[in-house]
Amino acid sequence: MLSFKTWVCGVLLALSPTVWSQPVDVMRKPWLAEELKQSVDADEVYSILAIETAFFEENYAFAAKEALNFTKYHRVSPQIVEIAVNYYYTEGDYEHAYEAVKYWYRAYPDNDNVRTWYTTLLGQTGRDKEFLRALQQSLRNARPEALKDKLHSNALILEEIRDEHKALAFYEQMTAPFHLQSADYHVLFSDFAARAEKLDLAWKEAFKALEVDKNSEEAALRVLFLSQGGKREQGMRFVQQFLNKHPQSRNLYLNYISALTEDGEYNNAIKAIKRMQKVSPEDFDLLYFQALIHYDAQQWSDARRVLNQFIDIQQQRQKSLPKDSSTADEKLLDARKLLVSIYKAEKKYRLALTELNKIPDQDQDAELLMEKARLLTALGSVREGLSILDMASQAFPENRGGFLWLGGNLLNESGRTDEAIVYYNDALKELPNNADIKYALAILYDKRGEVWPAEKLLREVMREEPDLADAYNALGYIFADRNYNLEESQELLEKALMLDSANPYIMDSMGWLQFRLKNYDVALEYLERAFDEKPEAEIAAHLAEVYVAKGDQHKARETLKIGLQDDASNAVLRETIRRLNLGVK
Repeated sequence: MLSFKTWVCGVLLALSPTVWSQPVDVMRKPWLAEELKQSVDADEVYSILAIETAFFEENYAFAAKEALNFTKYHRVSPQIVEIAVNYYYTEGDYEHAYEAVKYWYRAYPDNDNVRTWYTTLLGQTGRDKEFLRALQQSLRNARPEALKDKLHSNALILEEIRDEHKALAFYEQMTAPFHLQSADYHVLFSDFAARAEKLDLAWKEAFKALEVDKNSEEAALRVLFLSQGGKREQGMRFVQQFLNKHPQSRNLYLNYISALTEDGEYNNAIKAIKRMQKVSPEDFDLLYFQALIHYDAQQWSDARRVLNQFIDIQQQRQKSLPKDSSTADEKLLDARKLLVSIYKAEKKYRLALTELNKIPDQDQDAELLMEKARLLTALGSVREGLSILDMASQAFPENRGGFLWLGGNLLNESGRTDEAIVYYNDALKELPNNADIKYALAILYDKRGEVWPAEKLLREVMREEPDLADAYNALGYIFADRNYNLEESQELLEKALMLDSANPYIMDSMGWLQFRLKNYDVALEYLERAFDEKPEAEIAAHLAEVYVAKGDQHKARETLKIGLQDDASNAVLRETIRRLNLGVK
């Protein structure tokens, strides 16, 4: 089902191009004008005008209410009653939607669209017996040649049922009287069983479909999707054999290749797509898919080589296609974006920027401009990157908050904390409820030694995002690191661990707190686990402190050396080395 606003937009698009500039008395949708012609009753006219006014004011709730009242107390107009049905359905108010469609169905019982709405709402309102009867009747009334389509349309109605087990039961009950044995019947049965997480039944029905039609690509596709866990090897082997017999099954082939990629079998995925290319040498999109596989496998040079082939072909197609054709343009844009990502992954930022600049200005959307700013910053041109973001804010004012946030991130990564704080604060004015910005700003305030604003922001984040472990960890660590409010620090870090028990940074914070509390054995347990997971400079500094407290200077020295290998310029590590004076340089 479409969203109500999408449907409304479709209705409004039916207006003539000049309608918006006309006086109110002629601002009529074509069907509303017809309704007014048919109405001689003053109450009807008033109701139609009220619906129209509500539409243009985007007061859809009022429009739907008036449409329902018009239907109940005046007459059934298909266009007007549809307003009520669409609105109430998309809002999840199924009883009011059913009330409206009931009148519609009584007036137009032979209309397929109305019958579909009516049947759907019987199911959504829990009128199970009537719902099942309507589904079965539609199959019973279908001509033999139309039975397949009717089965699929009924399946679409059943997919609207949120209770997957109930939907499966309805499918079984709906089809039981007809003793269906077609491949389509079994494929749909497999789908409903899979949605209800009855995977063995889904697997069985997929193979039953193949028994009926051994060439069914749809059934083979279900086998592929269901090839998980213990069935993975068997399912993948079956699909490979099916493809050997049916190499033209493009959709299945691409999904099979995707599954190989997910399994990390990149070489087999490349072999499979090359087999596809032999079968369909004019299917140039396969080159793009091949480049994606190389990209996932981090085979950068192969990805570039194949992608450049694809780009050359698309440029040739671009010249041969009519100017108003966008197909080649869109594919070329996707390819250049992927090439930018490849160069970026290789840390070839200059080449990435060159490739990005080949994209025409009219295709430079907000995300591409942000990418350009990132690349310029990576090349050391922070100011130029910020200038790009400033221009982007003017071109896409609705994304101003995101541009400011990115600017703050780029400044922060460049070590320009004070400027980053300014950007984050400006971003927060645009996006006042953004917990991520508040968190990032809090960390910078703490870094600058301003504990109070950091604490205030982190408490806001905890209220707004109560399941965000990082916020509890950050405030707990601030208290532990400054050796005050340790009781609350313990509570905060326990909460953080409850939310994310495997996070090495939270383990580090808890270990550091236990060191402050002189619980050295507990501190050692947490910090060693954290260091095993993330042998980073700051964790090394904390762990070395505990080793010294326990009298193990040798382990402290070795830990500090590992920390230096990670980040020799880390301020916390450097200060710890100086203070412990263990001869580590």
